[in-house]
Amino acid sequence: MTTRAVLRDIDMFRDLSDAHLDRVAAAAQAVTVRRGETITREGEVADRLYAVLSGVVEVGRTGRDGRFIRLARLERGEVFEALKVAGAGGRAGTTVAAIVPETHLLAWEAATLRAMMAEDPALGQALLRALVGRLSVRLHSASEAVFTLLQAMSR
Repeated sequence: MTTRAVLRDIDMFRDLSDAHLDRVAAAAQAVTVRRGETITREGEVADRLYAVLSGVVEVGRTGRDGRFIRLARLERGEVFEALKVAGAGGRAGTTVAAIVPETHLLAWEAATLRAMMAEDPALGQALLRALVGRLSVRLHSASEAVFTLLQAMSR
């Protein structure tokens, strides 16, 4: 059973009220994946939100030569596939369990979370606020990486 304390360790849920945490916890499903196991595939329809409880998830894309190119490494407390909850499209990348023998996740059906957000606008606002905050951090990080790369290339 998922508890409030477990959800408070997840960035996206950290600032939710106890009542909202209880609703989100009730909808959570535990998922365990082994190292090397694919969780989601690039181009598939994104239908779940995932949070990393323990272990490591690598996010990547398939290169021209067919090899997996890692774009990000996610660890405890981070979420992925969150845009589907907000109604966005399919998956931009593939996610794979990595490094440790087992990775433990929580998962929520996107349709269930969207229904909860529609029924409770305060919950919806809190989740969207957290999502925008997280995306802002990722965008800033990506912008810094591109800037550094461009500087190195111009020398």
